[in-house]
Amino acid sequence: MKLFTDLPPFLFSIVLLFLGRFMLTVSILCVFTTWTLLWPPAVLMEWLELETMPFGFRLQLLSLAVVNFGLCWLGEKSFFAWITRSSTAFLHRCHRGPTKPSSSVEYHTLDTNTAAHQKPFERIAQQMGC
Repeated sequence: MKLFTDLPPFLFSIVLLFLGRFMLTVSILCVFTTWTLLWPPAVLMEWLELETMPFGFRLQLLSLAVVNFGLCWLGEKSFFAWITRSSTAFLHRCHRGPTKPSSSVEYHTLDTNTAAHQKPFERIAQQMGC
């Protein structure tokens, strides 16, 4: 049974099912954490042995978490994508190789039928006699 295929309906339904449940869980946990940070119930404060903090400090902690989320999201969406594009372009320029074959460069064809160039599962199946 294949879970991930190239066919869009199967891949889409599996990813959508997973992401829907995942996002629901993350949303519930974010709401619970925010509620516990801002207005912790007495039972939870006693059970987790939490100390009472001023409300301004709790708001400061929440604002730091929101700023951290915003910076991480901004980095993922723009900064890290820019770094990836720049480094890929740089590596392509560095490893482009000679544009014209020179006399010092020799080209050899590879025999793809040898055991060294077979895929590992094909080589193992061949050794097992399958």
